[in-house]
Amino acid sequence: MNPELLTILRCPVTRSTLRLEVIEKAGNGSIQKGILYAEQDWFYPIIDQVPRLLVEAFLDHSDFFQQHMPQYADKAKRLQQVHSDLINLVIKKKQAHKSKLLARMENI
Repeated sequence: MNPELLTILRCPVTRSTLRLEVIEKAGNGSIQKGILYAEQDWFYPIIDQVPRLLVEAFLDHSDFFQQHMPQYADKAKRLQQVHSDLINLVIKKKQAHKSKLLARMENI
């Protein structure tokens, strides 16, 4: 991720600006691995130079966070407690979307 993107990227939940924690830089100066932090305890990974700004990213990339964020379990638990309705809705929609895609692929 190009660090200059921080001026335009926003948290998909809070719409707040993001704070960057660099874990690893790429040879071209971009961010290879990192964590983006937002208001209300939201956080998102940067993996292979790509910011993963999805509500459920903290669950989808738990291995990454367990390796790079010592307080991950507590932060993830807090998000799930405080925002369970939103997280469950997003996961349900994601599963429905995947089911529709699989059905379409079977018809090809």
